[in-house]
Amino acid sequence: MSEELDRLEAHIHAKRKPLSHTLSLIEAVGLEVVQVHHDSFDLRYTDASAMLASPFIKLAFLGSWTDVLAPEAVAPTFDAIESELNRRAEASGELRLSVPWVCLDLRKPSTRPA
Repeated sequence: MSEELDRLEAHIHAKRKPLSHTLSLIEAVGLEVVQVHHDSFDLRYTDASAMLASPFIKLAFLGSWTDVLAPEAVAPTFDAIESELNRRAEASGELRLSVPWVCLDLRKPSTRPA
C-alpha cells in the first residue's frame, strides 16, 4: 500500500502543483502576478456508477486513478470504492466532487526606458 500512496502523491503533484510553486515559476520568468483568483466548483452525480461512467471522468481522471494501482488491484479497489460511494450517494441524495480552480492575472513588466 505504501507504494500506491507514493504513486498517488506523485500523481497529485504532477497534475496539481502547489500554488506557491506555480507562482515562483511565473515570477522566475519575470512576470508580475497582479491578482490570484481561486475557488472551486462541484461536479454532481446521482451516484458513483454514474460518475465512473461519465465521459469527462473517463477522459480527465480515470486513467490516472487506475495507474496509481497495481493492475491486479484495479478491479477490486474500484469495486469497493464504487460500492462505498454509492452507499454515501444514496444516503445524501447525490455524489458531489469539489474541483478547485485558480485563475492568475499576470503582467509583463514594461521594458521601456524611463
